[in-house]
Amino acid sequence: MAGLGGGVSPWMEREHTIESKRVERKAANFCPAVVTGRVSEKDMEDGGVRIVLDAWEEGLPVTDAAVRAAVKYSLAEFQKVAPGTSVEIRVPPYAVIQAIEGPRHRRGTPPATVEMDAPAWLALVDGRSQWDEEVARGAIMASGVRSNLSEYLPLWRSEAYG
Repeated sequence: MAGLGGGVSPWMEREHTIESKRVERKAANFCPAVVTGRVSEKDMEDGGVRIVLDAWEEGLPVTDAAVRAAVKYSLAEFQKVAPGTSVEIRVPPYAVIQAIEGPRHRRGTPPATVEMDAPAWLALVDGRSQWDEEVARGAIMASGVRSNLSEYLPLWRSEAYG
């Protein structure tokens, strides 16, 4: 088997093949689109965000399209819970929204901004992590009035995280 490079024993190549097949079998238990193909925001309904998080926790590769869809879907759900334009919530490079009632914002950067990566955002909306934990970990950059989103999160609770 070629692929692992020179100096690798046949035993190591065999172990790599076995591990790859184990990951493929685990991936088959998840929505195939999440770990291998195209996915849309519509696919995130009925637990799609949880599937992305579960796949990450299992060490499975998750497509960028699945992460983007999960982030966009959950941000749209957040806007339904906290409509408004006073806080800009950024989950780069996937999406940005404005939410939460307050002073009307029309141009430039809003008076309050919140930015974090996709794993932190998705864990917060699913209840797998808490706002204070993510702030302490340095995963959230928040500034301005109304930038603490803890009163709105989680949007739903994953059964395993109660």
